[in-house]
Amino acid sequence: MASLDNSTVYVRTRAGLDVELTEAKEFDKIAGSRSERNTTRMKDKDMTFRAGKRDGGSTTISCFAKSDDPGQVELDVAFAEDVEDDRSTRLVTIHAEAGHAYQFTGVLLEWAEADSGAQDEEQMRTASFRVSGKPEKLVSFTPVTS
Repeated sequence: MASLDNSTVYVRTRAGLDVELTEAKEFDKIAGSRSERNTTRMKDKDMTFRAGKRDGGSTTISCFAKSDDPGQVELDVAFAEDVEDDRSTRLVTIHAEAGHAYQFTGVLLEWAEADSGAQDEEQMRTASFRVSGKPEKLVSFTPVTS
């Protein structure tokens, strides 16, 4: 996992506001892939392929468990919402100190408390997202707060 030092994570609410996941600690870098399309014809001597659809991949964001963290409150709401209505999908932005940001639409698949295993460790929570569409790199980002 990559550290979120000097970065801020925002989760967009259903109302269109960006709330900060104030206790964010680490995230897995998004690793997308492509499918392949078999284009072999009957007369071909060898199999031929082309690149298929892009798969945005998945990512996990971990944070210290705090009930008053506005981002965690929003993830609680997202995870409780009806998946049939696509309500568990959220826009997530990781805003780096340098000004640029990475943004993706993610389906919240898992939102769980993780046992640290150590007695003196802070309790952690982990959000697992399936990236829907293409993640974007933004030159600048201003959170929508009102």
